[in-house]
Amino acid sequence: MTEDEMKKTFDKANACRMEGKNEEAFRIYTKLAKENYTEAQYCLGMCYFYATGVEENHAQAFAWFSKAAKQEHALAQFYIGYCYENGLGVLAEDAEKAAAWYNKAAQQGEEQAQYSLGKCYHFGIGVKKDMAKAIAWYLKAAARGNTGAMHNLGYCYEKSEGVEQDYAKAFEWYSKAAEQGGVGALYNLGLFYENGKGVEKNIAKAIECYRKAAEKGDEDAKKALDELESK
Repeated sequence: MTEDEMKKTFDKANACRMEGKNEEAFRIYTKLAKENYTEAQYCLGMCYFYATGVEENHAQAFAWFSKAAKQEHALAQFYIGYCYENGLGVLAEDAEKAAAWYNKAAQQGEEQAQYSLGKCYHFGIGVKKDMAKAIAWYLKAAARGNTGAMHNLGYCYEKSEGVEQDYAKAFEWYSKAAEQGGVGALYNLGLFYENGKGVEKNIAKAIECYRKAAEKGDEDAKKALDELESK
C-alpha cells in the first residue's frame, strides 16, 4: 500500500474503534503494523495492553511498542518506560531502563513521560534523586496540562522539596490540579481551607472540597468531611 492508502486504512481502523468495533479495528491495525506503519504499531500495542479487540497480552504490547518506539513514536516510548517500571511484558522491573525511556519520550514533549521522569528524579527511581530536575520536568508536564505534575508541584511547595516552602503557591498548584479533577488535590485543598494554609480559612469551602473528593472515592476526604459536619 502507498502511504496515502495506509493513512486512509488507519483512519478506518480508528473509526471502527470509536464505533465499538474493536475486533475489526484490531484486525486492521495488525495488517498495517506488519506493513511497518508506525501509528498502527503503537495502536496495536495499545490493543494488547488494554485488551481491546483481543485478549490482554503485555508481552505482545511491549513488542509492538518497541517497533513504534524505534521510529521515535513518543507515546510508544513512554509505554516502554511504563512497562519496565511496572514489570509488564518484560522479564523483570528495570527502573533504570524505565527512566531512560521516559527521558526519550519526555525530550519529544510527551507530557505523561515528562511527569513520570519528574517522579523518577523526585524519588530516585532509576536515576539519582535530583529535586531541581524533578521540578523542571514537573513544570514542563504541568504546562502541557498534566494533573499529576500540578499536584506534585503543590506538594513540593507545601513540603519544601526542591523549592522554598510557599503555601500560597502550593494552594495555586493544588487548585489547578483540582480543576482538572485531581482527587488528591481536592482533598489537599480542603485541608488548606480548613486550616488557613496559603488561603483564608473557610470551612464551607473545605467541606465543598472534601465532599467532591469523597464523591470520587477518597477515604481521607470522607473522614475529614464526617468530622467537620459532625461539629
